[in-house]
Amino acid sequence: MKNTLREVQARREQIVQELLAIRSLECGALSEQYYTRRGAPGKAPQRQGPYYVLSRWEDGRNRSRRVKRKEVDRVRQDLAHHEQFMALCHELEELTRQLGALEREAATEKEAVKKGLKSRSKRVRKSSE
Repeated sequence: MKNTLREVQARREQIVQELLAIRSLECGALSEQYYTRRGAPGKAPQRQGPYYVLSRWEDGRNRSRRVKRKEVDRVRQDLAHHEQFMALCHELEELTRQLGALEREAATEKEAVKKGLKSRSKRVRKSSE
């Protein structure tokens, strides 16, 4: 089913409001890292951690920073906000493409009516009668 011009415009405005509602975000990936500490002679090595690290590509380089345990939930929420943000941006892009196509189509139809042209399907029906 093809969206109408009004539906596309309404959804675009709704997306903009949803984008404005996102107050913070983080891009990248959060990982848990562990450190194995050598034990004293005769003792087993000890595993320590987890330590949380947020990594992302920035300016062609991998940037990482350690995240405190008390900040992990907030960072996970911000990463989810980033995914939501990107999905909304892709939807907005697609709707903007549709809006352009609908407006061009409407302009073409308006121009055809102005010039007194009929659509091809009507001409075919008339000539076959």
